[in-house]
Amino acid sequence: MSAAAKKIEISPALQAAISEAVEVAVTKALAKHTPEQAACDRVLRLPEVLKICGLSRSSIYALIDKGEFPGGFLIGPNARAWLQSDVQAWLQSRVTAAKDA
Repeated sequence: MSAAAKKIEISPALQAAISEAVEVAVTKALAKHTPEQAACDRVLRLPEVLKICGLSRSSIYALIDKGEFPGGFLIGPNARAWLQSDVQAWLQSRVTAAKDA
């Protein structure tokens, strides 16, 4: 078996902790939306965010560091996600700002 195809064993306790952390993160992220919005909101990973915004990975993270892009939330130890509504709201704010300029 190659190094890339190696299966990583995760203890049940770690799996439970990760599941709980994901549930808490998603619940917190959805809490700022109305129930109707939360029911139809999608969780996006970085490749989808990049497609929607048309920005590079480094540009997204630079904007997050400056507080100009939604930070998303952790869904695992090294996995970040964004709510589609947050990304769409950011994009709409950019369109509005460009029209007002």
